[in-house]
Amino acid sequence: MRQAAKLLIFFMLLSGVMHAQTRTLDFFIDQAKTNSPVIKDYTAQLQSAGLDSSLLDASRKPQVDAIGMVMVAPTYHNYGYDGAVTNGGNYEAIASVTQPIFAKKLYAPQYEEIRIGKESIANSSAISAHDISKDVIDQFITAYSSFREYSYNSSVLKLLRDEEGLLTDLTSHGIYLQTDLLSFELELKTQQVAANQSYFNYRNELGQLNILCGISDTAYYELSAPSIEKTAPMQKVSPFIFQFAIDSFRLVNQRAMLDVRYRPHFNWFADAGLISSSPATIYRNFGLSFGISFIMPLYDGHQRNIQYQKIGINENIRMNYRNYFVGQQSMRVLQLQTQIDRQKKLVQQQQELLNISQQLINADKVLLEKGQLSVTNYIVAIKNHIDIQAQLNRAEVDELILVNQLNYWNW
Repeated sequence: MRQAAKLLIFFMLLSGVMHAQTRTLDFFIDQAKTNSPVIKDYTAQLQSAGLDSSLLDASRKPQVDAIGMVMVAPTYHNYGYDGAVTNGGNYEAIASVTQPIFAKKLYAPQYEEIRIGKESIANSSAISAHDISKDVIDQFITAYSSFREYSYNSSVLKLLRDEEGLLTDLTSHGIYLQTDLLSFELELKTQQVAANQSYFNYRNELGQLNILCGISDTAYYELSAPSIEKTAPMQKVSPFIFQFAIDSFRLVNQRAMLDVRYRPHFNWFADAGLISSSPATIYRNFGLSFGISFIMPLYDGHQRNIQYQKIGINENIRMNYRNYFVGQQSMRVLQLQTQIDRQKKLVQQQQELLNISQQLINADKVLLEKGQLSVTNYIVAIKNHIDIQAQLNRAEVDELILVNQLNYWNW
């Protein structure tokens, strides 16, 4: 039963590794962006903004309406509406057409508003995609760390299994005590539990990665080592900063739209049909009319200047936010660069410790197989090696996360 349990756990841990496929960081980033409802929303908003431009084009074309009305105002013994006003009734059936003219400058701010809106949507979409990449990379690093822990615990478990048979044989020949063998088997079982737990931790983190990327999959996959290097700051304007520029464009255009309201507006119009006050004379009341209308605001209580003041206040608010963001971003980048440099030194130190620990394990293994080393000392060396490996894993993960944050703000 004991051997069967060992084999069951061993094959459970290693069955996935034997036939597992490998997935890369780029795969998960692509899947997350493809499945993201936010990205799809922005894509739909861009399509809608394109239709807004078409609607504005259509509004500049002649607008044709059909108008019909039958109005009867009966009187009784001189009681009722005054016939001089109502003519006893009104009968209309006309088609009218109207179109603005000399309106290129009047429509320009509206087209500009649509263009700015498209830029804002595209920029927000780019920032959202950048946010998605950062979140996926962070989770991938966490999952890959769990995978490394599982792989390492499995390798240590295999190492102990390889020594179990030899130690049992040496104990039967009296070279080691039975208590030494029991201590070794206790460490072996402890490592079995650790390998089992790390396997489940990895499957959980892999599941969280799939959920984050919108992937409906519960299969086992190995993760390839992520290649995350520090990137230089963007040569062009960062989308983070460009968002403030878009807000500036919008404020400038608001002023232009305000100015347009105080320009003269011209429309030409025409209609044709019939307008009559009596059914008896309808056949003589067919006709047409045409003309030009003109509107120009003259006085509105200085609303224009008040609106200018509001736009100026909003521009000051925008500049305050922009300057604050730029200062904070510079501080973040500087702090992250310092942290990464320190973390690299820590990783190097942990790597040196691991190399020394591995040499000690190799030497102790030879002595153990010759019966010249106590089992207790070998177990202590194994535990120390496991601790150093875990510390190195955490240090490398922390460095990758810091690099990912730096790349995020350097974008």
